[in-house]
Amino acid sequence: MKRQDRKEEKLLDELETMYQRVAESERIEADSEQMEALQSYYESLQVSPDDSLGTIKKAYERLVDFWDPGHFADDPSLREKAEKKLTEITHAYEKILAFRQMEGGLPSAVPPIQISERPDHSAPDEETGHHFTWSKIFLGGAAFVVAVLAIFFWPTLYHYDTIPSGIRPIKLGQTELPAA
Repeated sequence: MKRQDRKEEKLLDELETMYQRVAESERIEADSEQMEALQSYYESLQVSPDDSLGTIKKAYERLVDFWDPGHFADDPSLREKAEKKLTEITHAYEKILAFRQMEGGLPSAVPPIQISERPDHSAPDEETGHHFTWSKIFLGGAAFVVAVLAIFFWPTLYHYDTIPSGIRPIKLGQTELPAA
C-alpha cells in the first residue's frame, strides 16, 4: 500500500510541477504580449517608454490638438480619419497611464479628453459650454405655457354656481323651484 501511495504522491508532485511550468510560460507570454502592446501605445503617442509622465501628457495634448476633428469640418473623410486617430491616441494615453499607476503607484495625470461615439453637432453655450438642443427648449416652453394656463383658468374650471334648466337657472343646493 505504501508503495502505491508513494507513486501517487510522486505523480501528483510531477503533475503540479508541470502545471506550474505551464502557468509560468503562459504568464511570460502574456507579459510579452502586454509589453508589445504597451510599446505600440508609446509609438502612437510618439514618445519613448523612458519619458516622464509630464512629457507624455504634453505629447498627448499636442496630438489631440493636431487631430481635432473640428479642423477637418469641410472634408468628411478627413474628419472621420481624425476621429479614429483621436480615439487611438486617447486609448493609448489611458493605457499608458493605467500601466504607470499599476507599475509604481504613480499619481495619475489629468484624465484624457473624453471622446463620445457620436459627436454632438449642436453649438455649445459660449459662457458655460453646455449644449442646448431645440427639443429641450421646446419642452421647457411647453411646460411653462401649461403652468400659466393652469394658474389663470383653474378657478373658472370648478366654480359652477348654477345649472341652466329652461328659462330660469336653479341654484345648486336649492330644493324648491323659484316662484314665477
